[in-house]
Amino acid sequence: MSFLTMEPSEYLNIKSIDEQHSSIVDTVNDLHSTLGGDHEYYPKHLVSELVKKLKVHFDTEENYMKGNKFPYYISHKLEHDRFYNQISEFYDRLESGNDSVNLELLNS
Repeated sequence: MSFLTMEPSEYLNIKSIDEQHSSIVDTVNDLHSTLGGDHEYYPKHLVSELVKKLKVHFDTEENYMKGNKFPYYISHKLEHDRFYNQISEFYDRLESGNDSVNLELLNS
């Protein structure tokens, strides 16, 4: 059973964004499957991939919102920034050995 799933109502019918959302969900599910394992490299690698995917996705989505004059662009961008910074800071702690992949991270 997957930790996260994409519900039909969550698809935007914008191919690039929907594909990115699906890829991010897949990475989070892969991370979830590593919980309790004794391998250090794979979770770090997955968090690194998640950071990269989020950066690309947020840039794509923000450009799309700006181009379509999305009325809530600023508040949505602030949410992107908050979440990206949270995951990026976690990755930095993970790399320095000061944290580990856990359910709390995945629930954020």
